[in-house]
Amino acid sequence: MKNTELADRVTEFLLTCDDAALFKLNVTSLAGLFHVDRSHLTRVFKASRHYTLCRFLQKEKMRRAALLLSNPSKLTMEGLSQKMGYCTSEYFREVFKRHFGVVPSKYREYKTGLKKSNLLMLIAIGSQNESLFHDLSLMHVIIHHLI
Repeated sequence: MKNTELADRVTEFLLTCDDAALFKLNVTSLAGLFHVDRSHLTRVFKASRHYTLCRFLQKEKMRRAALLLSNPSKLTMEGLSQKMGYCTSEYFREVFKRHFGVVPSKYREYKTGLKKSNLLMLIAIGSQNESLFHDLSLMHVIIHHLI
């Protein structure tokens, strides 16, 4: 297998594997999955992508964490950090903040920011001004948050 093919296969795997599998992975376990030496894999990946495999893996984990935080759920920060394989929620918080510039709880607040009281107000305004609901994206947000 050519070096770029290996990097492509690893990238595709990381982008398509489920969250549970991704959160358990590290560079050593990835090398084992692809039956290559850890040093060889990291060298090939960096030469092909111009950034380290460790960095890519962490970015993908953070992207998935952000998706989980964007969905309203009962998952606590401690639960999410454990699910992602971090030893402590404090370390997860630190890594998340370094990556996104904001702590996970604030990110969740921002992403799920419309509360039902705000939605009821929008509906009341919308019933008085039908043109407000011509904006399909606003309707989508309202419907999504009401469900």
